[in-house]
Amino acid sequence: MTTGEERPESGSLRIGTWNLDGRSGPRQRDFLASLGCDVLLLTEVPEGLDLGPWSVHLSEAEIREGVRYAAVAARTLAPEPSPHPASAVAEHEGWRFCSSVLPWRSSGGAAPWSGDSQAERTEAACRAIAGSGVDVWGGDWNHAMQGTDWAGSTGGRAAIEDAVARLGLQVVTVGLLAAGDTQASIDHVAVSLASVVERAERVVASDERGRLSDHDAYVVPVHLALGHAAGQTCDAAQHRWRPVVYGLPTPETFEAAEREDVLLGGCVFWGESAHERCADCGIER
Repeated sequence: MTTGEERPESGSLRIGTWNLDGRSGPRQRDFLASLGCDVLLLTEVPEGLDLGPWSVHLSEAEIREGVRYAAVAARTLAPEPSPHPASAVAEHEGWRFCSSVLPWRSSGGAAPWSGDSQAERTEAACRAIAGSGVDVWGGDWNHAMQGTDWAGSTGGRAAIEDAVARLGLQVVTVGLLAAGDTQASIDHVAVSLASVVERAERVVASDERGRLSDHDAYVVPVHLALGHAAGQTCDAAQHRWRPVVYGLPTPETFEAAEREDVLLGGCVFWGESAHERCADCGIER
């Protein structure tokens, strides 16, 4: 892992995510090349996926025989341990990328999932990922982050929102549609709050012969930058500690947060969640 002193403060990259639906033929590889990305956050990835000079770092767990849940792909990669078996984490040009599949309604509670409901299973996976400190997180989250959700759950969406907040990220694919145009996308890319996103676009995954996957691809050209939670520091004597408030904010809580009397911690409170946070650098205790 790159140290804080060695990490870049900014960088322009084109990041894409796509669920390959377990397919890795010439048509799928041509489609991936056409996206023109620097980093790919892939899901349902065949173990034999060959992207030529690119490195492909696969998740530990299989979604089915011969197909891994997730992968990070780029020309140069430094693989890192994953916080969850259905995720892959790797470093590219000093930035840490995580690609994940999160539980869907019929995923069940067998490994790599744990919990009695989709919401509990999603919360458990998100809790692990939220502690990983990655700079970019994406993949097939199996949740639309706005509007009607045919794949996810309200509790699962809240757990994802909380993990995104804990990582200091923004989800930039929220308003894009899924394949079929019946709901918002369940495939996402999240980058640091300080990053500047040129646009987020959906790319229909088809060619002259038809569909390449049951998911479309999503591409985000972005100028990555470190946010408060991603590495800025304060002198130990200068931290502006503020209480962290969890749960659905009331109008009064929003007003207090605007004054920075309190800081919002997300909808879900975990046992190890912070009670205070510095309003300047984001360090928690």
